[in-house]
Amino acid sequence: MDCFRVFAFFGLIFISNTIFSADFDSLIKEAEKGDANTQYSLGLAYAIDTDIEENSAKSTKWIKLAAQNGSLGAQLHYGQNLPDHIEGLKWIKKSAVGDYIPAQTFLGELYRTERNQYVKEDIKQSIFWLTKAAERSDFLSINASFRLFLIFESGDGVTEDSELASYWLKKTLENNIFDAKKLYEYGITSDTFDDGFRYIRLAAELGYPEAQNQLGKIYTYDFKAFNSPEVGRIYVERDRDKSIKWLELAAKNGNVDAYYQLGILYQYGIFKKNAKEGDLWLLKPNTYEAVKYYRWAAQSNHTEAQDKMEQRNTYESDSWDEHDRAISRYMNNYLEYTWFEGTVSFSRGGDKKLYILIKESKNICQPDDYKEKGTGTVWEISNQAVSMIIFCEKNNNDFYQLTATPKTVQGTNFVINTFLKSSSDILIDGSGYSFPLSATDFSNVWNNKSDKAL
Repeated sequence: MDCFRVFAFFGLIFISNTIFSADFDSLIKEAEKGDANTQYSLGLAYAIDTDIEENSAKSTKWIKLAAQNGSLGAQLHYGQNLPDHIEGLKWIKKSAVGDYIPAQTFLGELYRTERNQYVKEDIKQSIFWLTKAAERSDFLSINASFRLFLIFESGDGVTEDSELASYWLKKTLENNIFDAKKLYEYGITSDTFDDGFRYIRLAAELGYPEAQNQLGKIYTYDFKAFNSPEVGRIYVERDRDKSIKWLELAAKNGNVDAYYQLGILYQYGIFKKNAKEGDLWLLKPNTYEAVKYYRWAAQSNHTEAQDKMEQRNTYESDSWDEHDRAISRYMNNYLEYTWFEGTVSFSRGGDKKLYILIKESKNICQPDDYKEKGTGTVWEISNQAVSMIIFCEKNNNDFYQLTATPKTVQGTNFVINTFLKSSSDILIDGSGYSFPLSATDFSNVWNNKSDKAL
């Protein structure tokens, strides 16, 4: 399978405009005379679904003859499609030694791809072949030069080298034949993320705001893609600095959505990959920064940003879910949330309990105020006073949150029955908060959990 879509695409256009418009019998006669290029073209003609009847055996015959007669393109094609990968590698290398750029790039990709069927991974061999392809001043070499740029930019198997990365990026841009807009259009319509990422990155480097915005979003998450089973590996790991850099550039260059994307970035933050408890963030959420960017986007008539700015003093309640919990969110003012969570779990004594949690992106209680176990207070649940036990505990974001559960058996029975009998929200007042908590699907959660731990 050829992984170089752009030049393969133009190659097919060339074939269709020259070979298929000619007399097919004349093409066969020329191929029978031994011209390698004509033989290769005839082999491709048999392989492509056109007016010519598809014939796999004839295609293989003519491509093999073309390879034997010295066609570098045929040698690569034939080698890639041989079931015997040892024999196939010989033909691919023959094409690469013959200075055929796609074969050199293909070999470079093979040597940096784990567990492929041709060769063992070898970064030195990879860089050797990619460099041979990339050093040429040719449009076909941009696949190799772009790969080398990414390798040295990210330190993929080598020491990071910003100067080398910059050199290969410059080489890629010099050999590019498309304008930034066209590159971006290729990128967003590409069938593979591999090709798509390359075009979007190049368009962004050329200053196209839409590409810069898209690239910023790409660096907010992890991407892993393959352009074919053997080659075309591109990993894009989440990167706080690159995400902010490209989104800010896009915004500076007039892309309104980039302001909105920066708002999202700061509202939710960026989690570390394989984050450990207590060390979660590449970028911590920052409400002030999020609101700032949302406001700028909203002022430029970005609809979703305007919706964000209008969401104040509102509640949103979720039904009980498969995790034995329900959540209500209260937005006080511009992304300042308070979360109210109901959860069914077991006490230390092994009894099934309903716990109610209150948490914000700040400390809402102090442990010293609740040193004694079983500190009590009175809440109103569905307008009924209920004695509650209060705990002050740290949540996953290292903020102290309140947790409450009914203190007495009578209070427990009242609260549970209130939730079991209702099909809507239950109003709860306690510890200075007043909030609804959904009762929808509570019965399923409560009844599907054992009454006691063994």
